[in-house]
Amino acid sequence: GERNAMLVATGVPGVLYLVMAVVTNPVLAVVLFIVQWGMVQVAIPLFSGLYNEHIEEGSRATTLSLISGVVTIYISLGGIVLGWLAGISLAMMFAILGVIIIAGAILVRPFPSSSLAMSDDH
Repeated sequence: GERNAMLVATGVPGVLYLVMAVVTNPVLAVVLFIVQWGMVQVAIPLFSGLYNEHIEEGSRATTLSLISGVVTIYISLGGIVLGWLAGISLAMMFAILGVIIIAGAILVRPFPSSSLAMSDDH
């Protein structure tokens, strides 16, 4: 269901980055990048649905603003580190990025809704 779709939509870009780390054909590298970008776009509505499902309506705007701010800082700092790594080795940068994305997709996947609910006797 939605949980598996989220895992695929967030994990496939990591796999594509790993493939980009070993590809030497520039045309194939561009195609892989376009497919990777498309997969990231697929995850956006999945995350929106997840946010809307788990964030209370009264605090949704504030929470989404906080998430946006944290993501902006993360991307800014990550861009600096990735730029530095790319200066050393583009293949190494793609490989590290792929591993981080795959690890994140596996470790930070949404739990089924039923596992978050507390029973009456807790």
